[in-house]
Amino acid sequence: MFGKEDVKELIECAKRALEAEDRYLESCFDTRHWKGSERGICDNVNERYYQFVIWHGLMSSFRWRPKTERQGYDLAFYDDTKSKLVAYAEIKGWWSESGEAELQGIKRDLKGKLGIAPVPGVMLILTCQLTDLAKHNFDWLAEQLGVSRTDMETASFRVSTKEDGDWEFAIIGFLVTPSA
Repeated sequence: MFGKEDVKELIECAKRALEAEDRYLESCFDTRHWKGSERGICDNVNERYYQFVIWHGLMSSFRWRPKTERQGYDLAFYDDTKSKLVAYAEIKGWWSESGEAELQGIKRDLKGKLGIAPVPGVMLILTCQLTDLAKHNFDWLAEQLGVSRTDMETASFRVSTKEDGDWEFAIIGFLVTPSA
């Protein structure tokens, strides 16, 4: 069955896919001599874009078969040998400086979608942040969502998105057990 180890694997697969996409996009910025502090993957904050980058990466490396946009969920995972649904995932971006603006949408999906799903769910939250603030941000998010910090899986990679400080793109994920 789909569990915590699957979430860990999902986060690592998503990290590899997103990091490869970031490196490709950074090379485009360099080759084209485009200016600005937003570079690479952080130049586009459209959740659907990230959904398909992650799906593409999962196709070659995740043990469950991923499909997009099933039953209103961003990703669905199947046991392909039985054509059986094993989990859903929702993806949310956390782009504002304080994180407050995104909380309502994340909580809505936690309770209204993943909390009532017929199978386990995974909440994936994507963000770009100063590396020095990562621990504080993850702890704050866990507290705001009522999730144990030890239940959150995280992975990150360095991005050259801002002119000041060391920045990272982070993927946060945790298992959501349906309440019904």
